[in-house]
Amino acid sequence: MIMAFDKPPPTPSSSVLDVPPAAAHSDSVDELVAAYGELDAVLDRIAQLSADRCTDVEVVALAKANEVAGRRIALLGHRRLMDVSDRDAWRLTGAATMRMFMARSTTGPFGGRCRGGGSD
Repeated sequence: MIMAFDKPPPTPSSSVLDVPPAAAHSDSVDELVAAYGELDAVLDRIAQLSADRCTDVEVVALAKANEVAGRRIALLGHRRLMDVSDRDAWRLTGAATMRMFMARSTTGPFGGRCRGGGSD
């Protein structure tokens, strides 16, 4: 069975070849990498903080904010996976297909156990 991720990459069109100047590209790359580093630091900080002293209203607001943030990060994660797929960058990991990359590299916090894979 052929999965959508296993299909060959599309042939580049002329619009794909139109790239921004190298300096602008480098700045945006550095900014994106730095932003992911900041995100990681913020998540670490949130994980270390306790909601024990928050009121019930504050705890509900925090739970809602967490759900919204989770959905936003999931959307961004999908965009990053599409970047990997569009460029066939999954090959850099040693995976034979995008599907294998997904199974090995993006198992999430449960190590693939939710799908019946991974190690315990």
